[in-house]
Amino acid sequence: MANTNATNVKTGAVEVVKSYPEGVQVEIYSAAVTTAFAATDTITGPKIPAGAYLWDLILDVTDIDSGSTSVLDVGISGTAQKFIAASTVGRAGGIARMSAAGTLGYSPTSDTAVIVTCNATANTAVAGTVTIGIAYTVSP
Repeated sequence: MANTNATNVKTGAVEVVKSYPEGVQVEIYSAAVTTAFAATDTITGPKIPAGAYLWDLILDVTDIDSGSTSVLDVGISGTAQKFIAASTVGRAGGIARMSAAGTLGYSPTSDTAVIVTCNATANTAVAGTVTIGIAYTVSP
């Protein structure tokens, strides 16, 4: 499958970071994955704006592995497991939330894309959907 960009579920587009007024902002991106979604493949999702404070990150995955080997990480460029490490949620489908210590309130100094990385290939891959949601605040 190689690398792909997720699209905004509201607009259907791959978008750049927007300028927001103060308050909680939510971005939800989704990408279809094929049976070729394999180790080291990535999905680039929403961007956390520079100076924003991350409140939550949710990984919602359909059953993309009818076996038991699929492993997904969620992070940023250079730190693949920044938010979620070694999630097995793709094995039966479900939701994983930001769970790495020290990530609540994460505030990047530049616009930073959230990246889902396939850490271990499914032994019995199934086409499905990977959805990434983030909630953050931005102060003007």
